[in-house]
Amino acid sequence: MAVLAELQIPADVEHIRDPLAISQYGVMGTPALVVNEKVVSVGKVPLRSALKSLIADAWRKD
Repeated sequence: MAVLAELQIPADVEHIRDPLAISQYGVMGTPALVVNEKVVSVGKVPLRSALKSLIADAWRKD
């Protein structure tokens, strides 16, 4: 949430724990980060700087 605030990006954040819902994204490992219905990270917790880049890049493409 802090990264979103720093980037001044309004967004809803949802923590999905249901394995069936997770698998619908084609994700076989967790944690995973999905931005605007696109998987941008799987299997690791990105560093804060990487997280900012992933979110900013996905936001710009939309």
